[in-house]
Amino acid sequence: MRIHVQLFDDNDLLVAEGDANLGLASATKGTQKPFAQGAPKRARGADIDFSLPERAFFKKYSSSLSGPKQFVLMLAYLSQGKVGHEVALSEIKNRWSKMTSILQNDFNPSFTNAAKEGGWVDVKKRGIYVLHSKWSEILG
Repeated sequence: MRIHVQLFDDNDLLVAEGDANLGLASATKGTQKPFAQGAPKRARGADIDFSLPERAFFKKYSSSLSGPKQFVLMLAYLSQGKVGHEVALSEIKNRWSKMTSILQNDFNPSFTNAAKEGGWVDVKKRGIYVLHSKWSEILG
């Protein structure tokens, strides 16, 4: 039997995931096989250092990302990686405008649609964005 396991911390941030092969427990005492086999994979999102200053954070994590993924990263920074934490689009645009030299893109409203289509963010109400639990895929 094969299973896939995902572990999340209290902030709904993916901490680890992995696959395992399960064997049936032996009926004879003392001859049980180990239940799970396989090495867990660490999620990249768990390795992000949100304590970095804003410009250092984006210089470290955004260099290889497309505009929509940079939008998700900005949302993640402002929400400290917390899934469901609401952030206003106006705040994202304001912070973005101060970092065009690092992000190397002007903010484009199409970034929000691509991020929603990727399943990384959701809209709570007009102009309010939240991270989806799959947001850390942008770093993979």
